[in-house]
Formats: sequence, C-alpha cells, structure tokens
Amino acid sequence: KIKHPELHAQFARHEESFRKAYTSQDANPSQLQRDVSTALMNCGWTHDFEYVTEDGISLDLAQPTKMHAIEVDGPSHYLKNTTTGRLTANGATRLKTQLLEGLGWTVTRIPFYEWNEARDKHRYVEAKLGFFFRP
Repeated sequence: KIKHPELHAQFARHEESFRKAYTSQDANPSQLQRDVSTALMNCGWTHDFEYVTEDGISLDLAQPTKMHAIEVDGPSHYLKNTTTGRLTANGATRLKTQLLEGLGWTVTRIPFYEWNEARDKHRYVEAKLGFFFRP
C-alpha cells in the first residue's frame, strides 16, 4: 500500500497513533469546507465529501478513483511566526500530507487565508488544482 516501502517500518511503529489522529471521528465540516466543496462542484469537479480511505484516513474532499485529496485548512492547521507574521502548516497537517502522499494520494491544500482573499472562487480553484482540474 505504501508508495515508499522504506517508510513502511516507520509508519508501522506509529500506526495506531496515526489512525487516532487522522481517522474520521464524528465529521463536523466547517462552513469553509462546505464553501470550497460548492465552488468545486460549480466548476464541474465532482468529489466525495468527508471521504474515508481504505486505510481509515478522513479526507475533506476526494476523488478516490484518481487518488486526489483536497484538504481545506482553517486557522487551527497553522502556526504563526511571531517575528514575521508568516503562517506555516503545523506538524500534524504536514505529517498527514506526507502520510497520504506515501500511500499514493495527491494532496492539494486550500488554506483559509488564500480562500478568504480570493475574489473569484472559480478561478482560484481552477488555478489551485491546475493540472489535476479535470471534471
């Protein structure tokens, strides 16, 4: 299952903690996630909402047959550098991306601050998905 076999032992050692951290509990999607989903549907990008992979990992939005995941990241996914004010993805967010990519998924992250600044949501999602934007 894992794209990079050399990582299998590392993942296996922490499998239970990964499952607890990244598997679906009771899904409670945010308004941001719903808005992104709607924009994608309006652009013709069909997807599953709150998809759970065969490995039990919960994805915000996904095209399972293409193994393309979209994670909609609110403020809790970021740390702010107090000196520069720059936001960077926190450890859990980065690790989930690495785990999914190791399992063969292509992951696109949609940060809340980019979404909020985008005036034309249609153009934003098309630009963000780029090559993977195929209805």
